[in-house]
Amino acid sequence: MNLLCSTFKVKYSGTKSYDNKFNHGGTKDVGGSTTYRVVGLVPGSNYKFEVYGTSVCGESLSIFLKEETKIAGEHSIEAFVSII
Repeated sequence: MNLLCSTFKVKYSGTKSYDNKFNHGGTKDVGGSTTYRVVGLVPGSNYKFEVYGTSVCGESLSIFLKEETKIAGEHSIEAFVSII
């Protein structure tokens, strides 16, 4: 665990190349946890994730990830983010 950060945040935003109006996203404060599972992602979407820490001194540099969700029928779509 990073002792300099008191809490971590995960931001995500999903888009579809064929639908300019589609935007699915959110921000989750995950506390001191260094892992977080983002659930409820929409199949067939391109997601961008931003992970950063916060403390009384401000915000850390962000880590950025990109992932495309597959068309998975009725399966649950999720992403797992780990902060090392």
